[in-house]
Amino acid sequence: ANARSHSYQTLPDATENIRQITFSGEGIDFDPTIAPDGRTIYFSSTRHTPTASIYSKSIDGTAVTQLTSDPAHDIMPAVSPDGSRVAFASNRNGSWDIYVVNSDGGQAVQITSDTANDLHPTWSPDGRTLSFCRLGETSDRWEIWVTDVRMPSKLKFLTYGLFPEWQPNGQKIMFQRARDRGGRLFSLWTIDYIDGEAMMPTEIAASSVAAIINPSWSWDGQYIAFSTVFNPPADETEKPDFADIWIQRLDGSSRTNLTGGWFVNVMPTWGPDNRIYFISDRSGNDNIWSIGPEQAITAAGYEMPSSTGLANVQVDPNE
Repeated sequence: ANARSHSYQTLPDATENIRQITFSGEGIDFDPTIAPDGRTIYFSSTRHTPTASIYSKSIDGTAVTQLTSDPAHDIMPAVSPDGSRVAFASNRNGSWDIYVVNSDGGQAVQITSDTANDLHPTWSPDGRTLSFCRLGETSDRWEIWVTDVRMPSKLKFLTYGLFPEWQPNGQKIMFQRARDRGGRLFSLWTIDYIDGEAMMPTEIAASSVAAIINPSWSWDGQYIAFSTVFNPPADETEKPDFADIWIQRLDGSSRTNLTGGWFVNVMPTWGPDNRIYFISDRSGNDNIWSIGPEQAITAAGYEMPSSTGLANVQVDPNE
């Protein structure tokens, strides 16, 4: 990792394998998530107003549909497993809370109403439970909670962490957590959610020189994508100089880099088409792009199973 941190300008960037998905010239697009049908992308954007709203568009089209239009911020959309609903975070009632709206728009239903700030919802595979992160008013730490969508008053604390992502068709919840020996250096963890309890906490990706953030599952639940920020700025609100998208197996093996150069590439999310959608400033503005992992994998000389679109690339996981 130390050698790599001094040679960013030489990193490959597979531009021929990258597609631009959104084309916002003003404001920014962020928080991409793909519908289960693989044809629609939902995202947050400030393209029309200073505050963010939730939008949707066809992955192959250019027309965008505004799903929410509250004067407050609506961010971090998450599509339900059946594609019928979108959960998101909003500060429309003062503090940040979790809401759910139909995927074609309409009146949003408030799920959480605590005075603490709740962000980043993610659906269980059966669509009955939402997990989210909450800034604990007592602990002053980010916490992972779950709630029953039908009975949102039933809340349960699971563990400490940020940005939970539920494993598709599985029982694991992945999240990022600040390392105790370096608050800016996040690593990735999973827990098993079994009978309403958090079990088997496991660190699956870490670095001594980088923050590993924005985890996302492949649709078969066997691979993950994430972003790395080397030597992250002390001010968490400050944009880093550059960031890369990586993939690896769930067990930590086969880690490989998908992007490079002087761009800030963050917020990856896996689509059913096995392409990875992410935010990049490579056009001069933050827009959504997508990349297939095939080029990085085949360039290394490994075979790629057609079932996952990935390969057993043996790269030092400590890079």
